[in-house]
Amino acid sequence: MGRIRAAKLENSPRLQKVLLFLADGKPHTTRDIVRGADVMAVNSCKSELKANGWNIACTAIAKGHYTYQLDASQQESALRVLQIIDATRRAA
Repeated sequence: MGRIRAAKLENSPRLQKVLLFLADGKPHTTRDIVRGADVMAVNSCKSELKANGWNIACTAIAKGHYTYQLDASQQESALRVLQIIDATRRAA
C-alpha cells in the first residue's frame, strides 16, 4: 500500500479546522466534523493529521458510523500549535 501524501498542518486551513474542532477532546461523529469544521473526507483528514503527529482515535459505533477523538494528552498542544500558526499568519 502506498503512503498518503499528507498536507502539512501549518499550510492547510482544512486540517487546522479539523484539529481545532477535535481539540475539545470529545468524540465526534463524521457528520459532526463535516458540519462543524466544514470539511469532507473526514477519514482522509484523520490520516493526514496522523501523518503530522496527531493521535486521533477512530471508533466504530455502528456499521458505517464512526467517532473521532483527539488523544487527551494532545488537547492543550493542539490549541497552542494552532495559536502559533495563527499568530505567524497574522504577522506575515
